[in-house]
Amino acid sequence: MLPSVLSESCLEPFRFYDGHQVQEAVFVQKAFYRYVASFSSVHRQQAYDTSISLANQGCHTLLTASKVGYRLWVDVRCQDNSCHNSCPQDSGLCQVRS
Repeated sequence: MLPSVLSESCLEPFRFYDGHQVQEAVFVQKAFYRYVASFSSVHRQQAYDTSISLANQGCHTLLTASKVGYRLWVDVRCQDNSCHNSCPQDSGLCQVRS
């Protein structure tokens, strides 16, 4: 499944407390998405590949695009913790939020 891609300027991120820490999220089409990772604009393909990989694991994903790069968001209803931790942290391609 291909990820939904929206302009970041169309969204209004907000913060919420999930019982353990403060998270950043957006509300899109009746769903809440939690911020997971950022990718620089030169790593666009990595952003898409990571989003598709998460979607193949059953997580609904969203990519937002800006002039500086891409941000990956995962539906907060995704209970599989791997959906929130699948970005290759050691690759240097993205910054992961825990």
